[in-house]
Amino acid sequence: MEEQIKTAPQTDVEVVDIQFRSGQKIYFFDPDGQRFADGDHIIIDTARGEEFGICVGGNHKIPPKNVVAPLRKVLRRATPQDEKTIQENRAKEKRAFEVCQQKIAEHGLDMQLVNAEVAFDGSKILFYFTADERVDFRELVKNLASVFRTRIELRQIGVRDKARMVGGLGICGRPFCCASFLDDFQPVSIKMAKTQNLSLNPTKISGTCGRLMCCLKYEQDAYEDLIRNSPRMDSFVDTPEGRGTVVEVGLLRQRVKVRMEDNPETISVFSNEDIAVLRSGKARKNDPPIPADLAPISGSGKRVRREQTEEKPLLGEQQHCAWETVQRGHAVANGCYVCAVNRVGTEGESEFWGQSFVADYYGQIVAKAPVSDEAILYSDLDLDALEDHRRIWPFFRDRRIDSYGGITERWGR
Repeated sequence: MEEQIKTAPQTDVEVVDIQFRSGQKIYFFDPDGQRFADGDHIIIDTARGEEFGICVGGNHKIPPKNVVAPLRKVLRRATPQDEKTIQENRAKEKRAFEVCQQKIAEHGLDMQLVNAEVAFDGSKILFYFTADERVDFRELVKNLASVFRTRIELRQIGVRDKARMVGGLGICGRPFCCASFLDDFQPVSIKMAKTQNLSLNPTKISGTCGRLMCCLKYEQDAYEDLIRNSPRMDSFVDTPEGRGTVVEVGLLRQRVKVRMEDNPETISVFSNEDIAVLRSGKARKNDPPIPADLAPISGSGKRVRREQTEEKPLLGEQQHCAWETVQRGHAVANGCYVCAVNRVGTEGESEFWGQSFVADYYGQIVAKAPVSDEAILYSDLDLDALEDHRRIWPFFRDRRIDSYGGITERWGR
């Protein structure tokens, strides 16, 4: 029987989207009962005091989980005097940039100045720079402070942040993604280029910043889904025309070319839905031979379901018990609720055990799903009782983490 959580529905929070500078990250602010539209210049309350910002998203509502507390408020629309202050600050930034470049040259520092920003109230000037190594700029800060008579801050940034600040056109002919719509930089790796079957020539997959292009991330999830539904190269498969080896995989079209076992000179093309994998990937030295009576696919292209392998009848109960025990142990060791999620059904030749569950801080199962049917579990989580439990039985607090060093050293050898 499912246990339902009795909580009051949370209402969405009204916010506006604010950018401090073009190309920089977008933040949520509380409009405080005011209405704003895209392009409005506004003054907002920040941890550094009053700041000038541009509205890039008018009043709209978002779920509370998307709000990072505390949600600061918009103070007012920018007045003519505020606009004048901003113009004066921009002029100061231009002069500060030129002076800082001169001082860098005088001190012989190996750093490249990227940008200068003056705080709205003029209390601070922030300089951004790039450098291959760490730079000792203490004397430079003293010189700049004596010139501008205000607080000076130098911040080293990476080449991707530099590209965002400076802007420009990518090899696609469009403005840099980072300077136009990206809020945060996502991790990008050469593996993504391999997955998408792109050239591994760095000049073709790198952006102006010299790093791998951010757009490699855009289609990665789609390619990973296609790969999961496609056989690997050199897999031994069953087709409507007989058995054979996969010699080419067309991810986007979801088709494969198969060299037929009975006639190696024949290469046929099949849809992924029309084949069944008998051996995934290239055969290894100790792989057992594939039984000749292994059930073939039917004429409709759907694989005839074989009888269950020996693994689940023999080991299924023990394997599931071990998995469940480990998750319950995590709940006890960390003094918290644990929601352990497991899939149901099958994928290829893999069968999943299901039985997702919720365990409390004593490791007791308070809600559990069935073995083979999809389900949504509901359970009351008493956070006050959890706090009492942690005080009464401080299992998590009293861990001897100082004794873990020996374990890491042993495994590191």
